[in-house]
Amino acid sequence: MIYFFGGIFFSIIVFFLYMIWHKGEQRRLAYQIEKNSKFESTSLVKKDYFFLGEELIDSINTLIVEHHKQKKEYEETRKNFKSMATSISHDFRTPLTSISGYVQILLEDNDISFEKKQKYLKIIESRAISLSSLIEDFYTVSSIESLDYPYILTIISLSEILREQIATYYVEIEKRYSTIEVDIIESPCYIISDRTSLQRIFSNLIKNSLSYGTDKIRICLKEEEDRYKIEFANLLYENADKNIADKIFERNYSVNWANSSKSTGLGLSIAKSMTEKMGGSIGAEVIDDMLVFTIEFEKSENHSNEMV
Repeated sequence: MIYFFGGIFFSIIVFFLYMIWHKGEQRRLAYQIEKNSKFESTSLVKKDYFFLGEELIDSINTLIVEHHKQKKEYEETRKNFKSMATSISHDFRTPLTSISGYVQILLEDNDISFEKKQKYLKIIESRAISLSSLIEDFYTVSSIESLDYPYILTIISLSEILREQIATYYVEIEKRYSTIEVDIIESPCYIISDRTSLQRIFSNLIKNSLSYGTDKIRICLKEEEDRYKIEFANLLYENADKNIADKIFERNYSVNWANSSKSTGLGLSIAKSMTEKMGGSIGAEVIDDMLVFTIEFEKSENHSNEMV
């Protein structure tokens, strides 16, 4: 009987000791998770918490890793957006200052000639269009980042849209370049994409070449086994920075195009974001003094124009 009651008493003591240890382990685990939630620690839960089970520990560690990954992505996005806002505010200030200056002249100088008035009004109109374009780009970037940008995916002809955009800017291209090469295959080249976004991508690349290229431009569309490849290439200025391919898609990246440094604006960044959102890829490289942008989209198996 003594042994029986002694065994019960010993079991009770062991149980209480276990409960004390268990609560201590729970507090230690809760403290570690709290430190991770506040980003004060990056350590994972160790396997010695055997009372939790290995699968539960693995799940907790997965959440911790994902939590820190999201924090890192948020900080990177916040940093990029802050940098973009600073650059955009500078770009806004330039046309606004110009508009304000010419308006002031028109208001204060009563003896200004009709010819000068027309000249100043055209400059004001040009700066206003530039400012409107900047605002549109800023709005587009904000929409893409917030996932609010409306992509309406349909099966469309890649070659048709490319030809349309070239035709839209062809007069300007002829004025800018002495050598123009356009090579687009005859087939429709069906892909799944958003028509408006694809037009914007091609438009931004053409406008970039009109702003920063010289002498020679090449636009081509090729068919490969399971995809289509589009190339926009233009000759760079003699003194242009040749090591630009890795950074040219950064927002408002400043490039030494000729004898001065000039921002690329948001156009190329928008083109990259839109291309990747629609499942395509885009890259840039400098080959024999030519800046070459390459875009790739997978072929669509269905050749109808039905909504997808």
